[in-house]
Amino acid sequence: MKQLTLINSSSPYQTGNAQESLDFVMVAGTFGQAVSLLFMGDGVFQLLGNQQGKIIGRKTLSKTLAALEFYDVDDIYVCAQSLSQRYLNTNDLVITAKPLQASEIQQLFANSDQLIRF
Repeated sequence: MKQLTLINSSSPYQTGNAQESLDFVMVAGTFGQAVSLLFMGDGVFQLLGNQQGKIIGRKTLSKTLAALEFYDVDDIYVCAQSLSQRYLNTNDLVITAKPLQASEIQQLFANSDQLIRF
C-alpha cells in the first residue's frame, strides 16, 4: 500500500486549508489509505485547545482532530522544532502527536510515496 503524508503548515483559521486537510485525511482513512499527518510551522497551532472557530464562522478544529482515530489515522506527528520555536510542548496539544526531529521528518518524507502540503 502506498504511503501518503499530509503536511499541515498553515495557521488554523487563516485560510480553509486546515479544515480541508483534515477532511482529506479522514476520507483517505475511510478508503483504507495509509496516511501520515505532520503538523509543522504555524500548523502546530491547529493542535491547540480552547479554539473557538465559531466566532469567525468556521468549525472548531479540535472536534475534527478528535475524530481522526475513528478514521484509522494513527500516524500523527508534530515538528519538535516548530513547537519549540513557538514556546509550546506536547502537553499543550489536544491530541497525541509524536514529536519528530528534523532527521526523522526527512525519513518520514523518504518513506512516503506522496507528499501533500496544506
